[in-house]
Amino acid sequence: MDKITSFLRDGDLRSKIMLCAAIVLGIMILFPPKFIEHKNPLLGITDTQSAGYTFILSDPAGQEKAEVQQVAGDQANQLVASGVQWGRLLLQIIVVGVAAGAATFYLDKRDLGGSGNQPI
Repeated sequence: MDKITSFLRDGDLRSKIMLCAAIVLGIMILFPPKFIEHKNPLLGITDTQSAGYTFILSDPAGQEKAEVQQVAGDQANQLVASGVQWGRLLLQIIVVGVAAGAATFYLDKRDLGGSGNQPI
């Protein structure tokens, strides 16, 4: 525990930025954006709605599938489905990566608590 507190106190700012970015990326991967899809085979209509951010192993349509399975039987998986919004998750990962990269790229090696801006 002493190593962590000394790192947070004495570590350079670049390492702290990368650590925070890694933590945010980990949380985003553990809780990705998901969707629920309702299919109507008679009309050929598919309705997709966002299910928010849920744990990666959870099924946001689980309760709906159980209710539909009582009526439709084995075809419940074809009528109600859920999954991860991979495009949105990839966009989030890119934004966090670019923000962390930009923050570390533009960071000076000098002490930020010094006396004002010095020319490069």
